[in-house]
Amino acid sequence: MKKIQEIRNVIAKTILWLLGIIIITSVFWGFILQGFNLNTSPAKDLTRTHYELISISFIFMLGAIFYNRILDSLVSILEFLSKKLTSK
Repeated sequence: MKKIQEIRNVIAKTILWLLGIIIITSVFWGFILQGFNLNTSPAKDLTRTHYELISISFIFMLGAIFYNRILDSLVSILEFLSKKLTSK
């Protein structure tokens, strides 16, 4: 059972990490192409949406790094609340 949980954690971390990398790459794709002279049109400036996407991708990546810690704290909070509710 513990082995299955470890495999699920690795899969979840990998998915979160890949989502973060895909979002960051998509935001900077125009700049990447322009850097290699593959894009003839000028790259647009970063807007508020770009900064929001960058923030979300970093949240995904940090979530992947601290996945077990976040999951353990949420489970302990839920267990505490369920004990409180059942004791009344």
